[in-house]
Amino acid sequence: MRVGLLEQAGSAFRIGLLLFELGQTAPRANGLVEAARPHMVNLHDATGHNVALAVLEEIEVVYVEIFRGDRGRRLPQRVGGRWPAHASCAGKVMLAFSPADKVRGVLGGVLPRLTDRTLTDPPALLAELAQIRRSGVAFDRQESIAGVVGAAAPVRDGDGAVLGALAISGPVGRISLSRVDTAVRAGALGISRDLARGASVVRPVLGLGR
Repeated sequence: MRVGLLEQAGSAFRIGLLLFELGQTAPRANGLVEAARPHMVNLHDATGHNVALAVLEEIEVVYVEIFRGDRGRRLPQRVGGRWPAHASCAGKVMLAFSPADKVRGVLGGVLPRLTDRTLTDPPALLAELAQIRRSGVAFDRQESIAGVVGAAAPVRDGDGAVLGALAISGPVGRISLSRVDTAVRAGALGISRDLARGASVVRPVLGLGR
């Protein structure tokens, strides 16, 4: 099985793409993952759905931790993998709280259409980002993968700056966005509080029946 840690070049080996990408995000991600993991476990156990932690790198999100759900098909996202920010709830929630020049950089490029519901119209995406800033949560309504929906909330440091995003996703018909909305907010808030205190304290998220 190829995991991307090493690549062979003739008789020699070099660092693979996965290890390189993980190394690029390591200084920021290590403390974030440590603080987030207990909350992610709680959210995963409470819902049975996919739970992911992501950071924003240029126009893409990089997943730094993932707990796979026990429902539905296996999703293509992986730890160290990248995904277009405009086409994911994690990416949209981070873009919503990003500086204007970062958002312009994303909107100024090509916005690939991953499904027939992906937002690729810059004015429409800007309007959604404004709504996300007001509500504090972003939704993926089959914009990333057909048949999969999700919700994400921002994770902040002690000064209120957004460091990453906590996201939950699952198959259409098996996940209620109106219910996981509250849970993902609570999980992200718990991570943010632990980061502000410089500790990784286990706190249960709101219990949701499977």
